[in-house]
Amino acid sequence: MRVLILCSAASCAFTISFAAQAEAPALAGPGLPSAALVSPVNEPVKELLRGPPGRKQPALGLGLRGDTLLVANCPTRCDWDNAVRLGLPSAAVREMSTLPSDPIGAGRRATVLKHEVSSESGADVATGTHWVTIVVATDEGSPRVLFDAATNADNAKPGDQVLVTPGDKQTEIVVGRFDPALQLCGRPTLLEPRMLVGEDLQLHRVKYQRLSSEVRAAAPRIVASPSDRRAPLVRLSPVGASSGAENVAAAVDNSPETYWTERRSGAGEGEFLVLRAPEAVPISAVNFALPRIGSPALSPREVWLVTDTTRSMSPSSFERASKA
Repeated sequence: MRVLILCSAASCAFTISFAAQAEAPALAGPGLPSAALVSPVNEPVKELLRGPPGRKQPALGLGLRGDTLLVANCPTRCDWDNAVRLGLPSAAVREMSTLPSDPIGAGRRATVLKHEVSSESGADVATGTHWVTIVVATDEGSPRVLFDAATNADNAKPGDQVLVTPGDKQTEIVVGRFDPALQLCGRPTLLEPRMLVGEDLQLHRVKYQRLSSEVRAAAPRIVASPSDRRAPLVRLSPVGASSGAENVAAAVDNSPETYWTERRSGAGEGEFLVLRAPEAVPISAVNFALPRIGSPALSPREVWLVTDTTRSMSPSSFERASKA
């Protein structure tokens, strides 16, 4: 059995224990670019596609030299002498009629190319994986390839992952890492997320809400209350955390002097920890021991218990409990 705790709206710090009582629903349980600058050779480049320019960005051109895919800045004509070679298999563009170009804010644009690798792709990676390339045109000599590597297709093992989420005005492009041991009860969960920012066309570490707004809005609230009751405790095993992993064991050591904190600046919204409980033991209560008044650690205003049916602790409940 796995139990996952998410923090929201304030830095998290607490020690928790679980009560084994009446029957209740059981709790369920980036890669570096392979791109390189191309040395000029006599073989001509066949231009395949060209994307639109952005603010202070030339157009981006995609070309083919032999079986090698290239990208180049194209202020007017494409500068193939300063092109960058991609690891993306050339088979990825066979059926492509336009070059994808997504708005990413500040008037800038990015191109994301995705290809499911097959035995005919020619890529030296496992069949069934997805090869993803993220590239932006720049006002420098060469375009900037931010990601060019194989990613998980089925989330069955650890690896890199890219999430592309279109919005009303711009597209959110986030690169991170996936680990099957650290996920939201079966929901694919991005670790160490870095978002592409339009202002400087770079990937930046961000605080990332792993639960969708729809899931959070639909979650029933569980109101916590102060209690002196000492319920039978189930021994939990820490699995890991999205941040602050080095002190995750402090969340379950039953000591009021130690606690888990996400160790992120600001609110730390979206950070989480995963705990394992015995499969045969039903869980009917959760006990949170919050930091003592005057402690440098801050109590969370809201905590999400992620199970098969996500539940949320009421924000006011922890304010009351921390004052008890």
